[in-house]
Amino acid sequence: MEANEPKTSVDARGAIELGATNSTQPAPNGGQPQTPALKGPLIRDVSQAELNDIVELSFQLPVVVDLWAQWCQPCKQLTPILEETIRAQEGRVILAKVDVDANPQIAQALQASSVPTVVAIIGGRPLPLFQGVQPRKQVEAIITELLQVAQNAGINGRMISDDSPEETIDPLHVPALEAEDEENWEEAVAAWQNVLNKRPRDTAAKEGLARAQFQLRLSQRESENESEDTEAGPLATADKLFAAGDHAQAFTVLLDEFVRVRGSEEADEVRQHLLELFTLVGAGDPEVKAARAKLSTLVF
Repeated sequence: MEANEPKTSVDARGAIELGATNSTQPAPNGGQPQTPALKGPLIRDVSQAELNDIVELSFQLPVVVDLWAQWCQPCKQLTPILEETIRAQEGRVILAKVDVDANPQIAQALQASSVPTVVAIIGGRPLPLFQGVQPRKQVEAIITELLQVAQNAGINGRMISDDSPEETIDPLHVPALEAEDEENWEEAVAAWQNVLNKRPRDTAAKEGLARAQFQLRLSQRESENESEDTEAGPLATADKLFAAGDHAQAFTVLLDEFVRVRGSEEADEVRQHLLELFTLVGAGDPEVKAARAKLSTLVF
């Protein structure tokens, strides 16, 4: 399995020690340890100063760490999926969100080579889960298996939530977001386009449209059930690399293809495809800036 592919089998063996001390007392007669009642947020922002607290909590219930960055558009896609999945577990697991730019030490300790990266901590030991955006069903399956691993290790505490209410969602965005929740990508594309028809400068809708179009392409290609021996075209190859979190290589594939077809009708399709991926990542990303600069030299 490639390092940037989702890990659907959670294995606690060989994980890296974070140096925390297990504060849970051994259970009598070899039974599972008893954990005290916990109260706090199910979802929390964590900095270097709170890392020890999070590690200590991992001896009582599993902690999922979402390593993200402000400039990372895929992070904005994944975090809501993680938050909803964690809330659905009713306190059996918590989510710790870490801004890697503000907390590079945590990113280094958890060996996060790109964002988004998701890691679990159980009993003070980190377990890599996946990198890049994953479908909701895949995330739910991974969290379910993580809970089973924690249960097998006798880590079965529960957090009583005191989370604050969620922010209000723009009513005009609701149909598109609901379509995304149902993974109805055709409907999501149409709904986001409808928003842009009414509000052409709606940045969130532009990002949503790019996201839905990307997911629609992935789902359509998956449904085609192409054999592994079939050579994928450059656009499909770029999408596959992008979905796996290798944004720089995805951009390179498209830029090389743009050079190959420059001057033909295909060039505009490749350019639009590249611009859509730029939107998904965000204008502030260094890899986007470099690829956009190269595209400009090729166009002009």
